[in-house]
Amino acid sequence: KSKEVIAATPSETWKSFTRISSMSGSKPFLLRVGLPIPQQCFLEGTGVDAKRVCYFHNGAISQVVTKWDEPSTIELKIIGSTLAGRHWLSFQNAGYQLIPTERGTLLVRHTSIGTRLYPRWYWRPLEQWGVLSEHSYVLQNIKRIAEERRK
Repeated sequence: KSKEVIAATPSETWKSFTRISSMSGSKPFLLRVGLPIPQQCFLEGTGVDAKRVCYFHNGAISQVVTKWDEPSTIELKIIGSTLAGRHWLSFQNAGYQLIPTERGTLLVRHTSIGTRLYPRWYWRPLEQWGVLSEHSYVLQNIKRIAEERRK
């Protein structure tokens, strides 16, 4: 799980991650050296069964909404991927939780992955580092978008 405090309400923050037309900014180390770089995400429709596609510099991940509780929770099931490495590492589920705070919104992101890499003691920390790096980049962009909308 990754977290980011955003100076915006949960409703404002919700609108900021349902459509991300471009991502930019400082990239964590692993994204600078070859991990897929998220570029944009689009949600088609609302509610359970809505589709979401996130585009990366070298492929895309397709998702379907499995839980919709606007503006507090969205859960997604990954239904397709064209990213490099998908044969040994797969994304299974993802989600966001938006928690109101005195300073705005605590946005919590989680992702579940499947893997075929062994030995686990060696690969698990590297996989976690990769997922957290991608989370950090995406959350920074959601924060930027939500806070710019407030201005």
